[in-house]
Amino acid sequence: MGRTTKANRLILEHIETFGFITVRQCQNIIYKDNKCSDVRARKKLKEMFDKGYIKKQKNSITSEYIYTLKEESISRHKYILMNLYSVIYSKNKCIIYFRMEELWKGCNKKSDAHIIYQTYDNRKIGMLVEVDIFHFTTQDKLDKIYRSGDVEDWYKANFNSDYFPQILILNNKGKTKLESDDYDILCTSIDDLESIF
Repeated sequence: MGRTTKANRLILEHIETFGFITVRQCQNIIYKDNKCSDVRARKKLKEMFDKGYIKKQKNSITSEYIYTLKEESISRHKYILMNLYSVIYSKNKCIIYFRMEELWKGCNKKSDAHIIYQTYDNRKIGMLVEVDIFHFTTQDKLDKIYRSGDVEDWYKANFNSDYFPQILILNNKGKTKLESDDYDILCTSIDDLESIF
């Protein structure tokens, strides 16, 4: 590969872990605290592409370039979740845990993603994320996940805490009719992820 920089290594590690990166994600994650993060991210990804370290393809919906290690298609679902990951990363101290398609065995239901992050004032916040583009999350699904006790058991085992995280619904409208007295439900548009912070 020749001479490699810290940014090159971080970008390659990110792509190896998550499958791809975009300029916006690189800006939010790799160049998080840099004043010229957009320019640096674009320049670095172009340089790595020109040198053959990474490949690129155009997202058919947003026309944004997606950088990968090999030719592969990236689902819209995964693209949205990684945009959310990058926004959370950019607005907070760190991400403690991130997993796509977290299975809750007691009720045999999956959350599209499970994320825990630490704020700058050291609060730990968990979210179960549902992306409602091709399907709509039902109240029944959320209630079954809540009633199963799986989530609280997971938090007890991993953080020694009785906790049920917020539910975050991502959709095109930024609105949902779902509600609960037992847990918090937030909703935002996939085009306005920053609005939840």
